[in-house]
Amino acid sequence: MNTSGVEMVGTHGRYRSLPRSAGIPPHLPTGSPLIPLSSSTEAELTHDSIASLRVRASYSQLPTLRGITRTVANNTGLDVDGTADLALAMDEVASILIGHAIPSSDLTCRFETFGRTLRTVVSVIAHSEIPDKSHSFGWFVLEALVDSVRLEQSEIDADGHITLTMTLEKGLIQERA
Repeated sequence: MNTSGVEMVGTHGRYRSLPRSAGIPPHLPTGSPLIPLSSSTEAELTHDSIASLRVRASYSQLPTLRGITRTVANNTGLDVDGTADLALAMDEVASILIGHAIPSSDLTCRFETFGRTLRTVVSVIAHSEIPDKSHSFGWFVLEALVDSVRLEQSEIDADGHITLTMTLEKGLIQERA
């Protein structure tokens, strides 16, 4: 890991810059490296990885995670409210996972598009399972902020650790008539 505690890898696949005349929403800068999913080339974009991020599993990394989430959300076509919702959801998910992480663990985050959906997958190596939270207030808030939230927990390994993975999905804005 580099000295800033943040490692990012971006993949652009079939993404390319388009001029403003191509219908890029006003919140995306001209020359943006991503085509918004509401563009005419959506059929080409079935499942693409946008970026991956790995940070220390530490609460001090929450601002970094929120910032990267906002940037990705803006560049994939989420509106202002959707971007704010996803950043808050990322904060909640990361806080939950960091609370269970082993001290030497990294938190990994992957952003990908799937049709008109932005999927965010966040994982950490943990010392314990997360008990059923589906009726907790935090889970209720997550379900209100995103379209879908899932928790997956691996089997306990030989060292007594498990991998916790939370997946968020948020629908991208529809093309306006």
